[in-house]
This record gives sequence, C-alpha cells and structure tokens, in this order.
Amino acid sequence: MYSESSKILHVNEIANVPSTLVAAARSDGKEWALHRIPAGKGNPLKVGFARLQDLVAWQEIRKEAQLLHVHYATNGYYGWGKKAFVLHLHGSDIRRDWKKPVLRQVITKSLRRADAVLYATPDLKEWICDIRPDAQWLPNPVPNEFLASTPTISVKPKRIFFSSRWDETKGIDILLPLAKLLVKNGYEVVGVDWGTHTSHAVECGVRLFPRMSQKDFRNFLATAAVVVGQLQFPSLSMTDYQTLALGRPLISAANEEGAPTFMVQCGQYPGISRDPSAIAQLISSLVENPDSYTEKTSRSRQWVMDTHASNNVVAQLEEVYRTLL
Repeated sequence: MYSESSKILHVNEIANVPSTLVAAARSDGKEWALHRIPAGKGNPLKVGFARLQDLVAWQEIRKEAQLLHVHYATNGYYGWGKKAFVLHLHGSDIRRDWKKPVLRQVITKSLRRADAVLYATPDLKEWICDIRPDAQWLPNPVPNEFLASTPTISVKPKRIFFSSRWDETKGIDILLPLAKLLVKNGYEVVGVDWGTHTSHAVECGVRLFPRMSQKDFRNFLATAAVVVGQLQFPSLSMTDYQTLALGRPLISAANEEGAPTFMVQCGQYPGISRDPSAIAQLISSLVENPDSYTEKTSRSRQWVMDTHASNNVVAQLEEVYRTLL
C-alpha cells in the first residue's frame, strides 16, 4: 500500500523533471529519491563501460525501493525485474529512438513490461496507443523558482531569446531562417550553445551563451522581450513552460494543451503561418506593443500554476503509485 513513507526511486535525470518531482515530494516529507545514470552520449565504448558499471551497482541500489520510476523509455531496462516499475516517456525517446532497430526492441519490451506508462506531452499518446492504451499523461512539473516573481530583472526590449536546442526535433528548418531575419531586422537574437546546429545559428548572427544553472537560466529568460520555443511538434517543451511561468510572451508550436501562447501552425492545429516572415512580423508587433500581450501572459502564468506546479503534479503521480502498491 502506498503511503508517504513508501520508498520511490526515480531513475535518470531528463529536463530536470525527475529532480523537480523528487524535490517537491521530499519537501513534503515523502521518501522519494533520484538515481542519476551515466549520460548516453559520447564515446560509445566509454558510455557502454559507464553504463555497465552503473548497472552492476544498480542491482544493490534498487533493492531498497518499493517502486521504480524510470524516465526516458530508452533506459527502460533499468526497470526490468520483479519489482513494480513506471516507465515515463519524454519525447525523443519515442519520436526518435524508437525508430532505431536495436533501441526499438528495448523500448517495446519496456513498454510491455512496465506496470504503468506515463507520457510527458499529450501528443505522445498516439505513438504508443496500440501497445499501451492504458498510458496516462502526466504534466511536466515547473520548478518553483520559475513561479516566483522576478521584479528586479529588467526586460531588454530588443532581445529575442531562442530557448530550445538547435536541432531537428525543435524545428531547425524554421528556427534558423527566422533567427537570420530577426538579426537582419536589428534585434539582439540570443540562444543557448546546445544542439547539433549551433554553428549554423552562429552563422545566422545568433549570440550563443553556455548552458547555465537553472537559476541563471531563469534570470536570463526573464530578460527576453519575446521567447521563441520549439516549433516542430504539437507540444510544449520544458523551457516553454518556464517561459510562460515567468510571464514572457512565447512563440510556440500549436499544441493539444491549448496553453495561451502565440501559436505557429503544427499539423492539424491552427496558428500563424510557419513562414519565418510571418513569425518575424508577429514578434515585431509584440516588441513594439508590449501592452498588447499583458493580459495573455498573465493568463499563461496562472495556467502554468494551475496545471504544472510541481506539488500538483506530485499529487497526480501519487494516485498512479497507489494503484501499483
């Protein structure tokens, strides 16, 4: 039976979701913990050796837990065994890794063996509904520090922040020409040095900053006049939620959650054209008329607090655990 003293062990850090959930739960007296596993990128031999070492140690670590919560389906094998486990999908594990032959076998087996399957954005449901029709959406939790006001941070009126990774999964075919056009129009276009196309972003005139701590990222995000999020899939990324929580205007792909953002067309969802010129025109309008979006960004912030506040998400997750213990 699940209780506040039940030992829940989250496995793997991804987009700060597990650490946010665990921190919120522990602050409320719950005995949740996080086991970080070696990164899956880098030299294949080094990655493989590090994972092997971790898996050996994992056999002892997992014994203390009553339930395992594995994040990112590619790592689903960490849950294989006799102990009940939750498999939590986050996006690229299903959209990208599931297309690769060997990983597909691991992910499919994990989907079938998991006692419960969760997915981080509503659009992921269609990918797995045939295998796990019982899968449930769990909103991504926004860290409390993004919900705190930032009155001492001033907005830079010409700064446009591209907050996502520079790669195909975020809509690079739109992001690069849009950034180039904004630079040409005299805006300070900034982003994070993160992704496979960072060199192309620099060529477009984007000023890239090193990846930073969560607090520094929040403070930097708050300085943007407008934030451009991911434009590839009908879902919001973690940085998109954080942008909304800070009350900054967000350009995002139209999504199933219906968040109050400035939406770009995505699949069957309506929005402004995916033409970079149309998006740049919208951004210029927002920059020149900041009073025009105040009511929408206020609603956006409240929407995040109602739907994605970490304590609310933890409460939903506890209901899942109760069905398993």
